[in-house]
Amino acid sequence: MALCRYLRWKSYHGAVWTTVEELVLHHAEHRGPCSCLRTGQAWGPDTELASPECCAESRPCYVESPRLPKPGLLERLERWVERPFKREG
Repeated sequence: MALCRYLRWKSYHGAVWTTVEELVLHHAEHRGPCSCLRTGQAWGPDTELASPECCAESRPCYVESPRLPKPGLLERLERWVERPFKREG
């Protein structure tokens, strides 16, 4: 699931997710009206509906959110362990 950085819904502000699955579950449990931060309305600058399902890369106003879940601690740790260590000298 990708989210536009301008998409908002009531429970979105301050929410933190560690996985995409948590984000999907959170949105399903807190389903409510969405709005576009650029217009302040239920539609975006292109006059199309603002929602996680509708705000996609195919829209000209879409900008990917930097708040998308990043790999969790376990995944980061596994990647770190798999990296070869550089030896000094």
